[in-house]
Amino acid sequence: MAYEAKTNWQLDDTVTEQDMNRIEQGLKDAYENSLISPPPEQVNLGYGLQVVDAKRTAPLENICIKGRTLVNLLGRDGNFESSPTGWSNFQSTTVFDTANKSYGLQSLKVNITSTSGGIVRTGQTFKAGKYYLVSADIKNGNASLAFISLDSLGQSNTVSDKTKFSIAYRKVNPASDTTINVSLLVNGAVDQYAYFDGVRIYEITQTEYNAIDSMTPEQISVKWPYVDDIKSIYSPYIIKHGENLLPPFTEWNVTAGSGGTPKMSVDDAYSVNLIADQSGQAVYVDIPVIPNTTYTLSLPSLPVNGYIGFNSFDANMQFVSAYGGFTSDASKTITTEGNVRYLKVIFGNNTFGAGIYKFIKPMLNLGPKAKTFKPLNEDYLFFPNVQLASNADGTVYDTLFQRDGKYWKLTRFKTVELSGSVKWDNLSKDVGVKAITTDKNTLSDALLGTNSLGITSFVKYNGKLLADYPGKSNIPDTGWIAADQSVRVAISNVDSGWGDLYDPSSEDIGAYFNGWRMCDTSDPTGKTPYNKSGTQGWFWVTDTSANPSIIFSLPTYRAGNGWKPYSLQYQLAKSTPEEIIVEGGITFHEGLNQIEIGNGLVVREQASPFFNGDTNTYVNNIFLGGGASKLKNKTLKILKVYRNELEDNARWIFYKGAHTFGQSEAYAKLGNYNPSAAYTVTYLTLDQYSLTCNVLSIQGEYAGNVRTAVDTMAAGQADLLARVSVLENTKAQKLQGQWITPTLLNGWVSEGSGYSNPGYYKDQFGNVHLSGVIRSGVTSTFTVLFYLPARYRPKNRLNLAIFTFDGSSTGICSLHIEADGSVKIGSINCKQYISLDGISFLAEQ
Repeated sequence: MAYEAKTNWQLDDTVTEQDMNRIEQGLKDAYENSLISPPPEQVNLGYGLQVVDAKRTAPLENICIKGRTLVNLLGRDGNFESSPTGWSNFQSTTVFDTANKSYGLQSLKVNITSTSGGIVRTGQTFKAGKYYLVSADIKNGNASLAFISLDSLGQSNTVSDKTKFSIAYRKVNPASDTTINVSLLVNGAVDQYAYFDGVRIYEITQTEYNAIDSMTPEQISVKWPYVDDIKSIYSPYIIKHGENLLPPFTEWNVTAGSGGTPKMSVDDAYSVNLIADQSGQAVYVDIPVIPNTTYTLSLPSLPVNGYIGFNSFDANMQFVSAYGGFTSDASKTITTEGNVRYLKVIFGNNTFGAGIYKFIKPMLNLGPKAKTFKPLNEDYLFFPNVQLASNADGTVYDTLFQRDGKYWKLTRFKTVELSGSVKWDNLSKDVGVKAITTDKNTLSDALLGTNSLGITSFVKYNGKLLADYPGKSNIPDTGWIAADQSVRVAISNVDSGWGDLYDPSSEDIGAYFNGWRMCDTSDPTGKTPYNKSGTQGWFWVTDTSANPSIIFSLPTYRAGNGWKPYSLQYQLAKSTPEEIIVEGGITFHEGLNQIEIGNGLVVREQASPFFNGDTNTYVNNIFLGGGASKLKNKTLKILKVYRNELEDNARWIFYKGAHTFGQSEAYAKLGNYNPSAAYTVTYLTLDQYSLTCNVLSIQGEYAGNVRTAVDTMAAGQADLLARVSVLENTKAQKLQGQWITPTLLNGWVSEGSGYSNPGYYKDQFGNVHLSGVIRSGVTSTFTVLFYLPARYRPKNRLNLAIFTFDGSSTGICSLHIEADGSVKIGSINCKQYISLDGISFLAEQ
């Protein structure tokens, strides 16, 4: 029978024989249960924020993620980041709008010149028996409404909301092949307008099609967000935000409220002074939260006349609630509404005036009860540079899984770039088109389908999806893997610049796949293909100006101006397991855990901090130093800064400024930055549509009881020791070939223009190699160009001869590499340009 505890014993109660037997039986049952290993508790995590109510403290184990790929049938033509391709105006005018956007830098503002108008895309085909979702993000400006029209296939829901972008969508299942116009329409009066962004068309499964009617608009947006062309899950992550959800005060801001010039002085991570000069001033921080969830804010005490409070906001940062205003109590509990996504936590002086208000040890936790203060202690599990793909209907997919303490990926798909480095040759030609091919067995691992062709998704440099092989090779913008496992592409002469009379060489084809279009230079517009007469020229395919910049020698390097190479995703004939590298681990604490699932994470990207001369050094600022510290992608949030591979967050302050590339940059004060160190940064990307689609589900489990939790941790410790020993023995090989970009000093910058960027790496034998061309810095003797970090330095000074030139003449000057890692000019005859190519030496310290 079940054990019944007596919990109301009094000092004078009589303990009977029955009582003692019951107590002993309870102890026996508890002991025996502790020896049993019950099934683990299953966890299914979805995209975004959620709460996991853990029954005990235990690590998250046996994680599994299935791959997913979204194929936007519009390519990149719906992101409106550049002049809209394939769309025409109908009773409307259009302009880009950077103030109102759902994705990227801008949306398309459509002004109507009649009572109804918009933009139209013709010739969109929907296949019989297939299932599709057509959607866009729309914000009404001052019109009556806006929507998507699909001619005979119906129209989307209408959008009239003027405060935020909302999804408009229409599911489609045509009975026969149907070619229609896709129209983005606005209804209202002349000169009224609406904004459109993130237009996408996805082929979906019948199960997904049937489920749409039971989904909320937000759920549809999460499952089918906008992506450029073809995107799979990239760099997924799990973050457990800790019991205290508040960051250190170094990440807070100060607001004047109704006026004045307040200041904020941080004593330590969780002690701040609000230096107010009038009433209504405060310090604050914005925290992502979960709708319909209870949160409690508490402090040990409040300063005299100090107040705390909340404001809540929806996903578009529109105000929702103030929860009764400020309170002078040391704690406040609120429950978020269904549309709340952010809480602004506010510490201020309310109606009281000037003074210094000290707030210490704030705690924001899940649930209705205040908890004892703990500093923010986030757990994370990162899967850097891992791509998880699937076929169109999701029946074949990559799988990430955990086994014996290690993480593995069962790879079913591969993505390759098709650039000028591939060996290309002619296949066939017809009027206005040429088909080219690689050698046979270029993709010998590709699966061939029932038609003896590869199973592919093929994207052109401009984001257009290439059609499958149509049965002949003279149809432009088609691409396929042939039966001999070569890669073949049909290219129009207008696109390549190769005239009907001209047969391109392998080098010519390589230039095209590096982003260059050939032309007859007698036509300054570049629109006339070269036809074996006149003078050849080349210009970037991304240069859409009336008179593009033409060069006269065959380019062997990649074009610029945002050019992206062709890419090909294909299914493998044989699945391949491979171990993957991860960072971190997740341990649930007993009770409520706030968990975040996402993707688009960049881990340990090489950073080039910029010292501004005002005692601060910056990372990811697009103004200072001409953007020298800018990261590769716009940031949503910088998570960690590393110095010489070790976490360095304590020395950096994270914030968003007027010149931040994205939403997050970092700076270090004087004394916190070491110019001789190598820095890397881990961050979440802002424009995820250009990198990844959303991971929808992550499965895992944690221990079913305390014994299992202890066993799991013991096994994990053994696995960890084994992995560390392997890592220690192979670290040199792991580092081989990893180029590091130095922080250039004293005005020196990378030359670019086809030359290698400055960099260094250490091979497995301990030799350091330098490369690249730099220019335009101070050329006086002993000027420091950059610093090499510890373990990349010579034991004694090296005096090396290097090439230098000024655009018209070349020469030799000396370069000193010092034992402290400084790389200096060693003589006075250095010119505007310096080449570091070919330098190598043994690293002895």
